Amino acid sequence: MKAPLREQLRSQVLPEDDLSEVEQQLLQHLLDKELAAKWSTKLADQGLLKTPSTPLILKLRPWLIAASVLLIGVVAWWVWSFSRPQEQVLANEFLKEPFALNEGFFRDDDGLDPQLKSSLAAYQKGDFPKALADISALIDAGQAKAADFYLAALCHLYSPQPNYAAATSLLLKARQSDSARFSDEISWYLSLAYIKQKSFDKATTELQTIVAGNTSRNIADAKVLLELLAENPH
Repeated sequence: MKAPLREQLRSQVLPEDDLSEVEQQLLQHLLDKELAAKWSTKLADQGLLKTPSTPLILKLRPWLIAASVLLIGVVAWWVWSFSRPQEQVLANEFLKEPFALNEGFFRDDDGLDPQLKSSLAAYQKGDFPKALADISALIDAGQAKAADFYLAALCHLYSPQPNYAAATSLLLKARQSDSARFSDEISWYLSLAYIKQKSFDKATTELQTIVAGNTSRNIADAKVLLELLAENPH
């Protein structure tokens, strides 16, 4: 069996006449590649030849892409924030911290209803869906008072998925049930709920009521919202 052509050529036992022109060209190509590889390795070992490196721009490409995405996100957030009416932004801020409630806030001559007490406990723990479910049972039974409507409205405002329309309806029922009790807080939260629903005329009316009373703890914030609504007519 004949040895491979390359080995025969290296051992110099293969006469050139035994090779066709095509075979000679192929062998010469293989030998040239091997020789170039050997010299490249030798020169690299001596520090005379550097292996081509990946261009810096290609190395940095993933980081540049990530930075670009982050920059686009920041710009989009900035544009979105400043394109929103400032009264909406401010209303969100006022609704971030739940209003502090305790039993004394609700107590009347009849004491605290057990269902209201259960709902209030859940509210104080920040479990607004449970608080709403508990107080809704009392409302559905037709036994609700102003305090029950008010608490249910706050639960809607502070829930993970707020329902401003439902909160508005409950606040109005609380006012209808007892116009004197919680009057200041009802006006304040009605104004915020109206702003969130873009009912700016109604929000303005509630805010003006707060300012006119001149005794509300929310009077300073009400004035700020009124100024924003006046500066940005809708």
